[in-house]
Amino acid sequence: MTSTPKDQAARKHQIALIESSIAKNAAAIEHTELTLKRQIEKQINRLAELRCQKILLDIAEHPGRRSQH
Repeated sequence: MTSTPKDQAARKHQIALIESSIAKNAAAIEHTELTLKRQIEKQINRLAELRCQKILLDIAEHPGRRSQH
C-alpha cells in the first residue's frame, strides 16, 4: 500500500524563508565584523599616534635626557 505524498509546497516555502533569513543574518554579521575590524584598525593607529606624540612631548620637556622608549 503506497500513500500519495502530501503537497510539500508549503514546507518548501517555509524552508526557503528560513534559508533566506539565515543568509540575511550572515550578511549582517559579516558587515558588522568588517565595521568592527575597521574601528579596531583606526583605534590602533590613533593609539600609535598618541604614543608618538607622548614621546615627542617627553623629548621636548627634557631635551638633554635620553628616552627610555
